[in-house]
Amino acid sequence: MSGVGSPFRCGRYDCHTMDGVWAGIVWSLAPTVLVGLIFWVILRAVVRADRSERRAYARLEAEERARRGMPPKTAR
Repeated sequence: MSGVGSPFRCGRYDCHTMDGVWAGIVWSLAPTVLVGLIFWVILRAVVRADRSERRAYARLEAEERARRGMPPKTAR
């Protein structure tokens, strides 16, 4: 087949060359996106743990102040 009128050719170039380009784009961006997602998940866990720890510490401090008869700590 000469390519003219053939369902497998688009002029001089193969119609499926863009598939390779898009696959290359996806494969080149995938590691960056995955590392970014892993970093985001870890950072989110750290921030949530810090928030929980601060909340628990504030509750403990409030209980201790109440037990000693001290006034509640004012928010800054």
